[in-house]
Amino acid sequence: MTTNTPSPALGATAKHTLLIAEDRSRSLNPGEAQKFSTTLDGQPVVTRSAVPMYDSCRVLQTWGYCGKVEFVRADGVIGMTMSIADGAKLTVQEGPSGPKVRKYRAMDRGGEPMGGSNTPEATQVAIAGLETVIRDIDAMSDADRALFDEVLA
Repeated sequence: MTTNTPSPALGATAKHTLLIAEDRSRSLNPGEAQKFSTTLDGQPVVTRSAVPMYDSCRVLQTWGYCGKVEFVRADGVIGMTMSIADGAKLTVQEGPSGPKVRKYRAMDRGGEPMGGSNTPEATQVAIAGLETVIRDIDAMSDADRALFDEVLA
């Protein structure tokens, strides 16, 4: 599979700039978080992410990047700067008192955290999550769908 991922600059002191943009490709469902996309040197890093900074750090890490990353809005304002390694370890979770930064836990193929519960309630939550993913896939633009299919190949 050929990928168009940018080549990483080597060294822990490297700084990478990602452009972050609000995804307005479709309207949001009630209670659904706004989605964002990031690009590096014109290449997509993440698309349709509710936590694009941390998701981007995980992607950059898998591509071999290290050092710092700064997220720049379309108007040129730097929104956030962080270590790629540190950002890859974090995510944002909604709680009863609002969003909180938490330690990232990889999901298994069943849609629940590794070592998670296999109760009927947990299964229902996993099914609801998969239904949301399926709706998001169905709503993708042709370009996003082609990229998604390439990643899965």
